[in-house]
Amino acid sequence: NSLKRDLDTSIYFDSVYANSLRINRNDFVCRSREAFDVDATDAAIDRFCIGDYIALKEIGFFGSFPDAGFPWNGFLLEHYVSDFSKKYKLMHIGFTAGTPVGAIVKRSSNYEDLDELVTTILADSHIALNRQNALQYLFDIGIIVRRNYRGIEQILAKAKRQRTRKGK
Repeated sequence: NSLKRDLDTSIYFDSVYANSLRINRNDFVCRSREAFDVDATDAAIDRFCIGDYIALKEIGFFGSFPDAGFPWNGFLLEHYVSDFSKKYKLMHIGFTAGTPVGAIVKRSSNYEDLDELVTTILADSHIALNRQNALQYLFDIGIIVRRNYRGIEQILAKAKRQRTRKGK
């Protein structure tokens, strides 16, 4: 944030994450300090992720997670899933400064991109499928950080078709 202020520029978190390890809201460390037990961490995520995906923010208790050299939190989990997990991938719009958002998705699932996942999330929800409700719902469950999503109208149309096929 100091560098952002000094240079009067935006922070491109994808680049920051590629070159460091985010351990909490404010701190990044050298990536060489990574000490994940990948198999044990994936097994801990398995306890939460019963289906093909889970919203990142749904995992808030880290008692079953192995020692990673730093206390577990949403930011460390987001970075772990994004770059280190063998069984899971992170689907999100992008890394943000203040809130870890997105979904933890099993690599074995059929979801190719975030739009497909969001379509299913909305189709499976019990909300009225309109723009305002959809954006609020996605925000509330932690998939997006702002009530804005590119292509939401097309996704809503697909979600309605998917919901109809499922008989909801």
